Amino acid sequence: MCLQRIADIQRIGLLQNNIGGLQESLLTQDQRVIHLDKLKYRTSGSSGGWKMANVVLLTDRLLILREKNNDDGRMYIRKNMLLSETIFSALRMRSGQIYPGFGLTQCGYSEIEMQLLTNESFLFWRRQLKQFAKQQVDKGRNTLHQYHKCGGIIVCS
Repeated sequence: MCLQRIADIQRIGLLQNNIGGLQESLLTQDQRVIHLDKLKYRTSGSSGGWKMANVVLLTDRLLILREKNNDDGRMYIRKNMLLSETIFSALRMRSGQIYPGFGLTQCGYSEIEMQLLTNESFLFWRRQLKQFAKQQVDKGRNTLHQYHKCGGIIVCS
């Protein structure tokens, strides 16, 4: 357990070092990297197309990172969303889309739409969001969670 904690701190430190524009430290007492993924995203309501992004799911937040076209390999934060303030909801499948996606909402309005790229990614997010919803209920927070037929993604609010 102690070695796992050290490994988590190292991963977060390395990740933090490679992110430009980070305003606060990601190293908190119980912080760990739960999942790294690559997917497509777009801002809700925008007429622009889907953009590729790296997504990092931490214990308390979701980071959406974009790579800049430069040689230093650094990524920049597109969105930093606290999980306790975020609602995840299933999106309808569009024609030509292979895997379902999900929407992220904060402060009562829809902000980001995510499109998953692999079946493994879909299965992970479905399982993780179910677990997150259950944890919120177990902590006694006023959390509504229900299972959607559209992709089976949990809605947490």
